[in-house]
Amino acid sequence: MNLEKEACDEIFNIAGLYYATQKYGALPWRQVMEPAIFYAENGFPVYPGAYIINSDRYAALTLRPNVRQLYAPNGFLPPMGSIFKQPELAATPKKISEQGADYFYKGPFARQAVKEIQNLGGKATLEDFSSYRALELEPVRGTYKGYEIAGPPIPATGTVAIIEAMNILENLDLKTMGHYSQSADTLQWLIETIRVVFHDSYRYTGIDQLDSAIAGTLVSKDYAKAQIAQLRQKIDTMKHQAGGRSSRAGETMEGAAPGGATGEEDGHTNHVSTVDKDGNMCSFTHTIYGPIYSAHGLWVGGIVFGSGRPRVPGGRLLGSISPVIVFKDKKPFFATGSSGGTPNTFYTLLNVLVWDRNFKEAQDAPRLLNFYNPTTLQDLDNHKVTIEHRIDEKVVRELERRGYQFDWVGPYSQGGPAARWLGGDQMVGIDPSTGMRLGATDPRGVGQAAGQK
Repeated sequence: MNLEKEACDEIFNIAGLYYATQKYGALPWRQVMEPAIFYAENGFPVYPGAYIINSDRYAALTLRPNVRQLYAPNGFLPPMGSIFKQPELAATPKKISEQGADYFYKGPFARQAVKEIQNLGGKATLEDFSSYRALELEPVRGTYKGYEIAGPPIPATGTVAIIEAMNILENLDLKTMGHYSQSADTLQWLIETIRVVFHDSYRYTGIDQLDSAIAGTLVSKDYAKAQIAQLRQKIDTMKHQAGGRSSRAGETMEGAAPGGATGEEDGHTNHVSTVDKDGNMCSFTHTIYGPIYSAHGLWVGGIVFGSGRPRVPGGRLLGSISPVIVFKDKKPFFATGSSGGTPNTFYTLLNVLVWDRNFKEAQDAPRLLNFYNPTTLQDLDNHKVTIEHRIDEKVVRELERRGYQFDWVGPYSQGGPAARWLGGDQMVGIDPSTGMRLGATDPRGVGQAAGQK
């Protein structure tokens, strides 16, 4: 696929996938659809992570008869190791593979979908489906010390946030300051920069004309310089006030409570990064904007409908997804993206571009989380941070003296609610010297780096 442009379609991605395949794809549409049909028909073993997520979402999976019949026909979820098949889901992509995207938007499927949505109190119409079009938009682009960063534009807010953050941090000599796992100053700048870009992401309205202007401002170098002046003043003040303050030295990392992020929005996003023999890269994130299998339990033809809502009536659906591609000397260097929103993509990109980590090292590097409820901004202004083990304890104690509070999760945040916010990144790239294809998967979740001859 040609990734200088990107087909952006977050509500009904069938149109976007079909458009991209028809215009840029190397394979016929039917062949592209074959794996989805195969696994829906023949099933796959229920692995531990899937069982845990299904258990967490038992109420949604048993809310409506058609879903309950699939997931818990006798009241129990499929056990780990059993083969889980989805015959109804297989039938729908078969029709889509034969008839193209129109089957989804203009045929019996659309009529059934509108009926189900209206039964739930929604206002969707057949006209909404039949008039839907995938949009091909110019990516958002930014630079960091000679590298170019590109990704989907608004209504995907993540690329803008990452470019804004990199613009701010470009004004610092982070490499000399030291890695954030070893430097209190670097970690504090990282925490406060993330806080700024998440605040800014809630300036958006979902109205194209307004949001394009907002995004243009946020990715500018001048805006970053204005932000860094304010951040420097805040950080210097916190350092000064730390003079007579002691850390919570009596608490050990092992005894601290795992923290912070709630599990209410878990398990609704996945990401794939790929590179082909010709050097084309794709970074693709898919989400249903809510708890797995939809908060509303809305299924039609085996397909789950997402739970997202526009921020304003009539506005577009905003999302903090951040699939990005990084270019070096105008050639694709690597692709990265993640479930869990923007931070994970940001950390992997930062570790490669600032500290020269390879992809595996970038995936393994510690992560942190300092937003709790991105919908309401609840707790965004406090100084509480969820952080993985492997950050130097001296760094954390120093930041406690500066006024921060830390909740610790496991070394790779496996197990517990924070795991699904801090894991899920997938990376591929091309070694600039040898041309070798490289890949790395996040050790915090389910994924695989694989090649094909």
